[in-house]
Amino acid sequence: MYEPTPDLMIYLSKWLSKSQAYQTSNGVVFKIALPEFIQLIGPKRLKKLDTWLAEGFGNKMHRDNPYAWVLTWKEGRRCEIMDLNTARVTTREISKMAGRLKAGDKHSERAKERIGDAKRGKAQSEDHKRARSEVQKGVKRGPRDPEVTARILATKAAKKLENRND
Repeated sequence: MYEPTPDLMIYLSKWLSKSQAYQTSNGVVFKIALPEFIQLIGPKRLKKLDTWLAEGFGNKMHRDNPYAWVLTWKEGRRCEIMDLNTARVTTREISKMAGRLKAGDKHSERAKERIGDAKRGKAQSEDHKRARSEVQKGVKRGPRDPEVTARILATKAAKKLENRND
């Protein structure tokens, strides 16, 4: 097992405390101690970090670098507890990809509400309306509920009457 230098241990403890602060601020119970964190990183990455630390990191671990390593979730989905079984160290880019929905996954109710809130009230372009119309042409609909049909007819009659009065 690779033994990290004292400078690297300081760097790793800062990294771990920042990760802990971020996760706990999001309501996650954080149960990773420094030895477990070192185990998650692995000896190969520890050597690399030690080399980078000696040379000066540059942008290797910068937050804008998609190849920088981050402490993230194993399954790409947030759990209630972050520990050795639910966490891993991987690149920022892989972490972002893991968090996206895959074939067969479904949005949570909260996600659906957020998407709806973001879209609600925004006008659609004529091109978008036309494309939606084209997709729907030829699609058969099931029989309507009689109450719905009555409401539609009542609305149409009211609009027709309103147009005659204008």
